[in-house]
Amino acid sequence: MTEPVILGICRFSYLGLGDWVPYRHDKSIEADRLERIARSLYDETRLAARFRAFEAVCVPSILAQEDPRFIFLVVSSPRMPAHWRARLQALCDPHDQIHLLWSDVPRLGDALADTLRELHQLSAGRLWQFRLDDDDAIDARFLPRLRRHIRRMDGLRDCAISTARGVNVALYDGQPKRFLEYRRSFVAAGLAARLSDPARSIFAFGHFGMAERLSHFVDHEAVGALVLKWPSDSRAMNLDSPPAGWRAISSRAFGDHIRSSFPFLRGLDFDTLRPAPPSRDRPLEHAPDGASGSV
Repeated sequence: MTEPVILGICRFSYLGLGDWVPYRHDKSIEADRLERIARSLYDETRLAARFRAFEAVCVPSILAQEDPRFIFLVVSSPRMPAHWRARLQALCDPHDQIHLLWSDVPRLGDALADTLRELHQLSAGRLWQFRLDDDDAIDARFLPRLRRHIRRMDGLRDCAISTARGVNVALYDGQPKRFLEYRRSFVAAGLAARLSDPARSIFAFGHFGMAERLSHFVDHEAVGALVLKWPSDSRAMNLDSPPAGWRAISSRAFGDHIRSSFPFLRGLDFDTLRPAPPSRDRPLEHAPDGASGSV
C-alpha cells in the first residue's frame, strides 16, 4: 500500500479569498477591494510582527519534528514587497521540508489545486493535509502521532483528525502577557484532513464545522498546539472571562508545557513578539493573515 503523504499548509500574508473574517459576509475579490486589503496586509509594521512570530514560533516547530517525512507548504503572494519576499524566500529555502508557493491567484483553493492534485496522485489518494497559521506552533511529536492516528482512519475517504488540547499566549495591547490552556477539539492549529476530491483543500471547510461534516478522530491526550492570541484578524478573547474550554494557567504550568511539548521554544521571551502600535497615518484594517477567526 502506498504510504500517506502529509502536507502542512501555512498562509503567509496571502492576498486572496480564504476563510478569513473579512470574507465571511463579503466574498468579493474585485481588484479595488484586493488593493485596499493589500495596503493593510503589506504594511511594514504588520509584516515585521508576522515575520517575528513566523521565525520564532512557527518555523522552529516545523524543524523540530521528530518525523521529517512531510511537506510544509507556505503560500504567499508576489504582491508582497520585494525585500519581504526575499526574506521569506531566505527563511524557507535552506530547509527540505519547507516549500514556498508564490501565487497571484485570488482564491486560495484555486492557488493550491495543482499541488493538491499532484500529491493526491503521488499518494494514490492517501494525501493528508494539516493547517497551521504563521504565528502558531505544533508540538515536537505532532508528525509521529499524526501518522499513528492516520492508521486508525484507513478505509475512510473523507475524514479528519483533531488534537483537543493546546496552550495560548495572549499578547494584547496594554495588558500583561497571559497564558491559557484549552480543551476544545477542531481548533484550527494542527487540524488534519483526508479529502477524496483531489483538488479540495482543508481550507474549504470552517474548522469547527468539520466536526459536523466529516468522520473524525479526536486526541484528548496530547498538547498539540501553541496558539498566539494578539491583535490580528481573529476575534479578540476576553481574558477575564475566557470561552468554554479555555482557562488561565500560571507561568509555571505554561513552562511545564513548553518543556514537555514545545522544547524548541524554551528561552523565548514572548513579549518580544508584541506588534508595534499601528502608524497613525495609516491605521490597519482587518486583513487576512493566516488566522481563521476562531478563539
